Amino acid sequence: SELQIHEGQSVSEAVFIEQFLSKGFKVVDSEMAKKTTERNQLFHALEGDKILAAKIGLQYNAEVVIMGKAVATPKPSSQTSEYFKGTNFKSVHANMSAKAIRADTAEIIATSSMSGAKAHIDETTGAHKAFKTVGKKLADTIIERILKKWGDDTNLNTVELTISGLPSYSDLIKIKNDIKQKLRGVKEIHQRTFTDGVAVLEIKASGDAQAIAEELVAQKLNNKVLDIKGITQNKIQAVVED
Repeated sequence: SELQIHEGQSVSEAVFIEQFLSKGFKVVDSEMAKKTTERNQLFHALEGDKILAAKIGLQYNAEVVIMGKAVATPKPSSQTSEYFKGTNFKSVHANMSAKAIRADTAEIIATSSMSGAKAHIDETTGAHKAFKTVGKKLADTIIERILKKWGDDTNLNTVELTISGLPSYSDLIKIKNDIKQKLRGVKEIHQRTFTDGVAVLEIKASGDAQAIAEELVAQKLNNKVLDIKGITQNKIQAVVED
């Protein structure tokens, strides 16, 4: 049977906070967030709603939201090591998973899961020890992947593309998909606004604004042609031609 321990969740969270602080991260007080967030919103966020989790993060000016699960399960005596048989020691197996979500885009930028076991006379204490050991390794892995992602992003150019004359929102979705698939060097594309046929997109690419503009005019996007009206160092103005 699974050993569901609220204290175990707190132990895991405390280990994550300790590891993030040791790496120079600023950590938002999660207890404050839990107290001021509506219960149903918090429940859905914890159940994996990354968009809702990102919104909660933005409320506290957080750049990244860490979500995770931790479950400890006592091993059956038949699976216990020969070393512990005939003793009062019990082996408790901990499974933990975590993911890091960018608060501004709801993008998952790091994810991992790990497991491990600890033995103790008391199952709860054994679970806490397992959570601490596994949690430290998992937190270090998540931190490493966040830093790698941020490092990769610093090597990309961010270009703001404003497209006007869009007939509908569905046209915008298709054009976004085509930009991602057809334009060389485009790694990410995020929609910032869409109002009255005008969309503002943020593009992360290996090329600069000039290179992206040249790619845009060379491709048909959703069977439409974009007319480039203006280019600056990091902004492009385009209009959908009739």
